[in-house]
Amino acid sequence: MSPDDPVHDVGTLSLDACLELLSNRQRRVILEFFLDSETNHASVDELISEIINEEASRTGERPGHDAVASTMFHVHLPKFADANVLEYDTRHLEVRYRGDPLIEAAYAKIQEIE
Repeated sequence: MSPDDPVHDVGTLSLDACLELLSNRQRRVILEFFLDSETNHASVDELISEIINEEASRTGERPGHDAVASTMFHVHLPKFADANVLEYDTRHLEVRYRGDPLIEAAYAKIQEIE
């Protein structure tokens, strides 16, 4: 993501909230997508495809689009939105990454371990 994007205009999450968000591989894939991207916007379908491709690469099995979409809408996006790390528009199926310095630092540490 471009350093000029006004992403870090939100308060810092608690460590417990960061660890909860990062405890799930699919949520880490979503976070990594935005951290590696030059934009802070994506469609929900882009994120679903990213998760499907990552899981296929890691396990050799491709999860179904509907199953990933269901988890995305009912679990992952609400958790990120509740933490103010991202916001999503259910009408247009668009996601905007807002970021948080602590979650990004914690994610970097997890990447060193994984």
